[in-house]
Amino acid sequence: MKRIFALALMSLVVCLCVQGQRLPETAMPESYDLTFAPNLEKATFTGDETIRLRIVKSASVVTLNAAELEIQEASITAGGATQKATVTLDAPKEQAALTVAKELPAGPAEIHIRFAGVLNDKLRGFYLSNSQRRRYAVTQFEATDARRAFPSFDEPAYKAVFRITLIVDKGDTAISTAKSFPIRRGQARANTP
Repeated sequence: MKRIFALALMSLVVCLCVQGQRLPETAMPESYDLTFAPNLEKATFTGDETIRLRIVKSASVVTLNAAELEIQEASITAGGATQKATVTLDAPKEQAALTVAKELPAGPAEIHIRFAGVLNDKLRGFYLSNSQRRRYAVTQFEATDARRAFPSFDEPAYKAVFRITLIVDKGDTAISTAKSFPIRRGQARANTP
């Protein structure tokens, strides 16, 4: 009986800790426009995203999931005004708080973010896979690994439409399980680290 009680208590503590990691319910994503430019030689990538969302209740902070990413620039447009956002990363929580000076009104909004990351070797998020002949950039977004590829509302309760564009080197091929997948070949890599 003591073991069952100890296991139940331990399960409750774990649930409470996990619940503490949830995003605040101030915004709901509707769609993402994402562009990725992987650099296989350097094992890095850059990204640009626009998230269309609905601000549920007025707020000056929108929190997203983000892990192992460098957010280079962020802005939020709401109520007809665009504001530059200050980004505060919380690595243990895998979250990024985007803070603006003037409160965002409830209603439609857009977040625009430029970011960069490393094609990791952990088989999570956006990662590097090597074969004898070459390197590949591969994704694994199950559970909560999308946050390693782009800042997002990376929790099961948040559903959205995704439009993804890849910028790949000329001669490379991008493969996806999506219905359509735009690819731009041989583009300049001026913003690639």
